[in-house]
Amino acid sequence: MKMTTLFAATLCFTLALSANAWVDFVDCSADQQPIVQSAIDSSHAWIDNALANIALPQPNGTYAKWFGSYTDSNLSTVKTNLQTIRSHLLIGVISAHCQCPASADTDHDYALVDSPNHGIKKTPYNVYFCNKFFAGATPDIGFDSRPGIVIHEMSHFDNVADTIDECSSFTNRQSLAALPDHAIVSAGNYEYYVEEVQP
Repeated sequence: MKMTTLFAATLCFTLALSANAWVDFVDCSADQQPIVQSAIDSSHAWIDNALANIALPQPNGTYAKWFGSYTDSNLSTVKTNLQTIRSHLLIGVISAHCQCPASADTDHDYALVDSPNHGIKKTPYNVYFCNKFFAGATPDIGFDSRPGIVIHEMSHFDNVADTIDECSSFTNRQSLAALPDHAIVSAGNYEYYVEEVQP
């Protein structure tokens, strides 16, 4: 889920109103649209569950597993970021591109965000979904799930949580909790936290 400079022209799109955000489908097939739509719809409820869970964090619980030993400041940052992701999933217009750019790592990338300069996410909310996102092996629940991927990508935008991709694997992201100041800015840690607390 790396960020890559993208210059994609919008050739055609359809506009759909989900239960939450508006969605522009760009170069998406009839089979791909409901997969993206379902992931976006589910992501809103998942964020609500995460916010409910974080209301009473336990030092050795799921919060600590993904964000490390917490301070009041770090806990406040995580809560604020989750609330902001939720708000933008509710009110934003997501441009869902179903053609992954040629620069993507097709073996590893589920999705990318539009990034005019590496690390600067200035174009809300262009999300480019890659073939791996649509693959049958990508789950709708659990880790590396489609709703979790949507949350991961939304967190990247600099007017949302301005997260970065600190690590690219489950084990490395969990290990990142040893460095809480890094964990609280890692998109993958938000994704896995939200995924783990789903009922």
